Amino acid sequence: MLFLAPAAVFVMPGAYALGGLLFSLVGVWLLIKRKVTMLQAKNLLFSYPVTWIFAAYSIIHVALTAYHRDPRSAYGNIVPFVLFPLILVAFMHISPSHKSFWRGAAVGALVALVIATYQIYALKVDRALGFRHPILFGNTAVVLGTAALIGWISCKTAFRDAVSRLILIAGGIAGLLASLLSGSKGGWMSLLMVIFFITLQATKEFDWKKKICTIVLVLTALTCIVAFSPRLVVIDRIVSAFHGTVTWVKTGEVTEYSASSRLESFKAGILAGSQSPIIGLGSSGQFEAIQKAIDNGSINPKFLDYKVIDNDFISLFATKGVIGVLAALAVHLGLFFTFFKHRNDSSESVRALATMGMLLVMLYVEFGLSVSIFGTNIFRMMYISWTMILAGLIMVEKRNFETSLGPVT
Repeated sequence: MLFLAPAAVFVMPGAYALGGLLFSLVGVWLLIKRKVTMLQAKNLLFSYPVTWIFAAYSIIHVALTAYHRDPRSAYGNIVPFVLFPLILVAFMHISPSHKSFWRGAAVGALVALVIATYQIYALKVDRALGFRHPILFGNTAVVLGTAALIGWISCKTAFRDAVSRLILIAGGIAGLLASLLSGSKGGWMSLLMVIFFITLQATKEFDWKKKICTIVLVLTALTCIVAFSPRLVVIDRIVSAFHGTVTWVKTGEVTEYSASSRLESFKAGILAGSQSPIIGLGSSGQFEAIQKAIDNGSINPKFLDYKVIDNDFISLFATKGVIGVLAALAVHLGLFFTFFKHRNDSSESVRALATMGMLLVMLYVEFGLSVSIFGTNIFRMMYISWTMILAGLIMVEKRNFETSLGPVT
C-alpha cells in the first residue's frame, strides 16, 4: 500500500487518492476492531497541532459554504482534512518501511515520463497532460520526482545497493522531465527550486566554490536539455508569458491564456473579494460581482473565456474572505512546522522524511500561485495524504529507532 500510494498516481484516473483512502480505512478498521483504542487515537491526534488546524479549517469551510449557499459538492473539500489524520492511527499499529515510499515515488515518476513521452511524441499533443490537465500532471510529476531525489540523496544507509539507487535517481530525473514535457510554468519554477535545494543537500560537505560550480553545471545541463529537446514547449510558453505580462501591465489587454489571463483573473478576484473582505462572496457571488465589473468595464470580457481565478489565496479571498485565507495559511504553516522540528533528528530516515515534508509544503504553496490547491482534487488529496503519510512514517521510524536502543537500565 505504501508503495502504491505514490507509484499508482498516474495509473488510472483518481488513483492519486488511493493511498490516503486505504490507510485511513485501515485506521477506521483498527478502531472498530479495538486494535487501537479511542483514547489512544485521541491522545495521538491531539499531540499533533496540525490536526487541530485541520479541524478548524473544516469548520470554517463548512460554515462559510453553508452561509454562501454554495453547491453541495463544495462540502466534499473537507474530506481529506477529516479523514486523512486517521493515517496516523493506522501507523500506530503497523510499521511500514519508509523505503517502500521512496521506491514508489520513483516508479510513479517513471510512469509519468512514459505517459508524457507517449503523449508528446506518439500522439503529437502539444503538452503532456496525463488523464486531466497539463498543469495538474506537470506539477504532480515534480512532486514524485522530488521524493525520488530526496530518497536518493538522504537515505544512503537504507539504499546501499546500486539497483535501488539507480531506480531512485532515474525516477528523480524522470519526474522533472515529465514536468518539462507538460509545459507547465508552475512546474518549471518548482523544478528550479527543487534542483537548487537538492544540489545544496548533495554538496553540503563541499566548500562554497565547489557548491557554486556544481549548481552552475547542473543548471547548464538542464538548459541544454531544454534547448535541444524536440517538442518541448516550456521555453516558448515562458517567452509568451513574459510578453503577455508586459502587454497587460501597459494596456490591460489579455493577449494569451497564460500570464495575462491569470493577471486579469487575479484582478477580478481581488475586486470581487473587496466587496466582502472578511467572509468573501461564495462561489456564485464572486462571479456575479465579476460580471458586474465586466459590464462596467473594470474587467476584460476575455475573463469569461477563462472563468477561473488561478491563485489559491486570491480565490479564497474572493469566496471566503480573509478568514478563508488565514485558515489556508494556518494549514500550510502547521504542516511545515510538523516536519521542521525533525530536521536535525539523529535518525537519517527521519531527517529524510522531514526534509521531504518541508519541501512538499513549499512545493504546494508555490503551485498555489498559479492554481487553486484546496479547490483542486488531485492537489488537495495528495497534499494532505502525503503529509500525513510522511508524518506517520516519522512516527514509525522514531519508534523503531528507540526500540533498537533497547531498554534503559
